[in-house]
Amino acid sequence: MKSSEGDPNKVLIAYSLIYMLPLSAKIPFNWRDLTPVAVVALDQFVLWDNAAGPKTVKEFIAAAKAASSPFKMGGTGSKREDHVLTVFMEQKTGAKFSYLPV
Repeated sequence: MKSSEGDPNKVLIAYSLIYMLPLSAKIPFNWRDLTPVAVVALDQFVLWDNAAGPKTVKEFIAAAKAASSPFKMGGTGSKREDHVLTVFMEQKTGAKFSYLPV
């Protein structure tokens, strides 16, 4: 894309992790170099827990904070959307998670 500046026929379709690429990979790219055209999909993320576990997000975070070791959190893959959301929850709540891609 960077080598095609000014070419109106080049389009990049990417998932939301494009915003995190400069943080997770050593590439000469910044999402601010591109012009967003449209959002074509919106993911709905659901926090799932064991039926016997916490029933609310507040209870889930409290359980994670109370755990003696990092709370296990599963997701689709390392550095994917759910991994990014897990890191975000850590930063915003102070809970510690051990992310396990499934």
